[in-house]
Amino acid sequence: KGNCEIHLQLHVGSIEEGDGENGLAHVLEHVTFVGSKHRKGVLSHSSVSANALTDFHHTVYFAKCRDHHRNLDYSLSSSSSSSSSSLLDRTLCALFDVAFRAKIDEGVLAREKDAVLSEISMLSTADYRLRIDQLSDLHKETMLPSRIPLGTVESIRNLSAERVREFYTQFYQPNRAHVYIVGDIDVLSTKKSLERSMSSTVPSSSSSPFPIPSFSSPSSYASSSSSSSSASGSSSSSS
Repeated sequence: KGNCEIHLQLHVGSIEEGDGENGLAHVLEHVTFVGSKHRKGVLSHSSVSANALTDFHHTVYFAKCRDHHRNLDYSLSSSSSSSSSSLLDRTLCALFDVAFRAKIDEGVLAREKDAVLSEISMLSTADYRLRIDQLSDLHKETMLPSRIPLGTVESIRNLSAERVREFYTQFYQPNRAHVYIVGDIDVLSTKKSLERSMSSTVPSSSSSPFPIPSFSSPSSYASSSSSSSSASGSSSSSS
C-alpha cells in the first residue's frame, strides 16, 4: 500500500550512435544518472530504489517509491531553500532533472567510462558472446549488430566529452520522452504531481512530438525491435 513505480522512457538508444561510437548511449546513461547530485539526494533515499538501462531504441530511468505520499524535505536547486513535497513529486523532479538538466562533467565521464569498461569485462562470458552472435546473424541485414548497447572497449575509450554533449543535446529532448506511473496511486492527484514536476523541471521544447513507430503492422523496424529484446545486451547502472 502506498507504493508506486515510475519509468521515464526516452526514445534514444544505441541505434542513434554513429559508426565507431558503439557504447555512447550506454555511457551517457551512466553519466546522467550516476553523475547527478539528485541521485544522492532523492533517488538514493531509503524509500526509493532507482536505476537506469539502455537498449537499442530506449534509455529508461526508473524508480520505485515506498509510501510515496510521505513528505520529503529536499531542494532540487542549490539556490533555493528546502521545502516539503511528497516523495512522488520529488522523485519525478529528480528523474526529469537527471534526464534533461544533466551536466556532462569531464571527471564524471572518465569515471563512468571506466565503469562501463568494467561492465563489459564482467559480461563478456561465453554465453553472452553466443547470444550476440545469434542476434548478429539474425539481423545481419540491419545495423543492429554494429550497435550492441553494451558497447565496445575501443569505442568507449575514444569517446570525447564534446561528442557525448552533442549526443545528449540532440537526443535527450522532452519530445522524445514518455512517463509511466503504476501502483497504489490516485489518478487525478498523480496527474497533478506530474504536471507540477514537469512545469518546474522539464525545459520547454519547440520540437514536434517524436514519431513513435506503430507495431500494429509488419515492418522491418518492428521486426528488428521485437525480435532483439531477448539478446540485446541492454545495460543497467548500479544503484
